[in-house]
Amino acid sequence: MNRDDALRLSQEPIDLTGATVEREARPVRMTYSVRMRKQDEALALWLEEEADRRDLTPSDLLRELADEARLRAAQDEDKVITVRVGELHRMIDRIAERPAA
Repeated sequence: MNRDDALRLSQEPIDLTGATVEREARPVRMTYSVRMRKQDEALALWLEEEADRRDLTPSDLLRELADEARLRAAQDEDKVITVRVGELHRMIDRIAERPAA
């Protein structure tokens, strides 16, 4: 079939009278775009090199790193807390004043 035949066929009506529609769930995919600024050049180079080292694409590596971070956050191993600087200094001073065990 040449180009002209394909064009002619594409313009002919199609009879869908006996057709049935089959519906199946399609997996959801989300795409995120990351912009690397000029000052992030070292990070971008590391990402590409690390992906090559692991035999992955940069997108797959980012997915793995995000999943690792999600699992770590879910485990709540190292909670992030907010402490005033003055309170932090007082805690350090108290620890420093303790007798050695």
